Amino acid sequence: MESKSRTPSSLKGAARFLKNPGIISLGGGLPCAEYFPIEEISFKVPKPPQFTEAECRETGELLKAGKYDQLDGQGTFDLSVALNYGQGMGSAQMLRFVTEHTEIVCSPPYQDWQCALTVGSTSALEQTYRMLCERGDFVLSEEYTFASAVETALPLGIK
Repeated sequence: MESKSRTPSSLKGAARFLKNPGIISLGGGLPCAEYFPIEEISFKVPKPPQFTEAECRETGELLKAGKYDQLDGQGTFDLSVALNYGQGMGSAQMLRFVTEHTEIVCSPPYQDWQCALTVGSTSALEQTYRMLCERGDFVLSEEYTFASAVETALPLGIK
């Protein structure tokens, strides 16, 4: 299986040496936030338990995120973090927000659940196929299914 053949990241393995004085890392390649062209954004979010569009329009809370809010002590998340490279699982702050939102809105009926952030449903589906399937495996679906689910499986040799 493709997943079994993966090896740990050499960059993550080398990170333990970064605490040594005099070491300059060229591995991460984080862009300098001062070159990001956005100083702040604002967005309106629903206030529980009002989650419909109309309720959000009426009672939603307007939030703002500035480029250096975290550095300035004005928040736990800012654009210098959000617009930069991050962890593969997504930012801790965004993941916590999504998890809390899921707890409130969906109230999962069991304790052993987690949220995962991806760049999109087809990308997540491809990652899942790559982790759980091998060439020649079959995936069952309903007669009428999301076309991209089939189109994503076929080049991987999944039937």
